Amino acid sequence: MRLLAIIAVRKGFATFYTQIPAAYLLATLAVRSLLGLEDEIKRAIDRVSELEELIRRIREIKVTDFACGNGTLLTASYSALMNVLTALKHYKGLDINLDEIGKAVIEEGVYGVDALKYAAQVTAINLALISPGNITKENIHTIYLGYITGKNQPWLGSLELLNNSKRVGGILSFIEGYKIEGIEKVSLEGSEGSFELPEKFDLVIMNPPFTRATGRVSEEFSGRRGLFGFISEEKYRKKLLDQLDDEVRKDVREDLRDIARDFARRENLPDIIKEIINGTRDEFKRYLNIGQAGEGLLFLYLAYKYVKPGGVIASCCLGMFYQALVGSSQGHYWLVSSTLSTS
Repeated sequence: MRLLAIIAVRKGFATFYTQIPAAYLLATLAVRSLLGLEDEIKRAIDRVSELEELIRRIREIKVTDFACGNGTLLTASYSALMNVLTALKHYKGLDINLDEIGKAVIEEGVYGVDALKYAAQVTAINLALISPGNITKENIHTIYLGYITGKNQPWLGSLELLNNSKRVGGILSFIEGYKIEGIEKVSLEGSEGSFELPEKFDLVIMNPPFTRATGRVSEEFSGRRGLFGFISEEKYRKKLLDQLDDEVRKDVREDLRDIARDFARRENLPDIIKEIINGTRDEFKRYLNIGQAGEGLLFLYLAYKYVKPGGVIASCCLGMFYQALVGSSQGHYWLVSSTLSTS
């Protein structure tokens, strides 16, 4: 608790937890979009022709949060799924074993990853408390974030998943050679060893870390500067920042440019937009940089790499509320402000 209460440390880990109203709003929008229930729940269910197929989809769903924190978004997603099942049972009179399906969703469908072991343990506890009956396993994990001095190796937490878009096992085999706890599975009893992620997810939901590498904090915390500020020695913090810039941000930037160029070729865009995307005019080249987006954009890119075709990416953002729908082959993208006004 003391660790998370220190603003300098929280800034370094980009630890800012999601407010509960925002989490449940985002999860409800995302789950309804995923299941094709984008209307008042009774009217939406009345239009479903294959109710058994809908139940099967919920039972087999795969949901993840790559920066799960205390698990608010994962528990909200679980609640949104169970609310749909409850509505099906109530309005359609179906014989649905809510406890059995709920248990299966938590044990087989919900995955969480975080750099803070304490946060991952809180997630495991929250899921256990909200689950029906006794669950036998959870898929909540910590992934190493920091610098391995003995091997001169920076390790970027969940962003290391970009190095292997299929399985964490490839990362494990790499990092286990350094004999550190690279990735651990967390339960109520403690750590349980390594795991494998599904290759793709139906829903990727998160409030990604938006901390920028610029290190803007007040003077009283000048010794703990911004991103990776939990690292006491500046030379090691700089190595992590260099790894982030040279290995991750550079690759993400190039891939996003390729995606944009392909989109520009296929769509009838204004000439000025095509010139920006193709980088044909120097005054527009700054628009092709990631800029000050911070880690948030990198986590959205991570979500893009792991979401199934037709799946949903749902993310909190700062100071905005908007929805952007793209083609069904790419999936749905929901973005919701992490601060809601009750006035």
